[in-house]
Amino acid sequence: MHRDSGRKWLSLLVMLAATGCSSTAGTGAAGPGSDVQGDALAGTDAVVPDASAPDAKAADGTADAGADADAAADVAADVAADVGADAATGPSYAAVQAVFDARCTICHDAQKLGLPADPKLPLTADVSYKTLVNQPASETCGGTLVVPGHPETSYLYQKLTQTPPCSGLPMPHAFEMGPTVPLTAEQLATVKDWIAAGAKP
Repeated sequence: MHRDSGRKWLSLLVMLAATGCSSTAGTGAAGPGSDVQGDALAGTDAVVPDASAPDAKAADGTADAGADADAAADVAADVAADVGADAATGPSYAAVQAVFDARCTICHDAQKLGLPADPKLPLTADVSYKTLVNQPASETCGGTLVVPGHPETSYLYQKLTQTPPCSGLPMPHAFEMGPTVPLTAEQLATVKDWIAAGAKP
């Protein structure tokens, strides 16, 4: 009876010893391996460069260049719009009337009678616009006095620039006799550009 009990205890101790050795061996094998793998992974994280960084910088540079190009295009569009607006508007009729007042109304005034007056074509501020725009010339060869948008076919502009015009003398003329004193280049440009822009009132 005592022998059987002793054998059982001996077998149990052997089993416990075997189990402990196996567990220790497994732990020892796994431990160093785990450390090596951890070190390897840690090393990999430390030395691998951030490949996305250059791409991010390139993307930022592209975005900046695109923004600069858009800003330049906006400025160019604004300048073009301003130039187009000026070309479409042209000089004011007040500027044209100032030319008439300075060089024409000494004769072309409905309130004046006799020489050197020409009351049939008054160019005073109260009636000049309706006298000129889309109105027929008194000379049959003259066509229309002012054709909006077309200074080259407007008899007013022809009378100011052609030597000789289709009829009579160039204007302005000193009392319809004596030497012709033409408008200045600036005055001619004012009349021409006003007609070209649509002859607006």
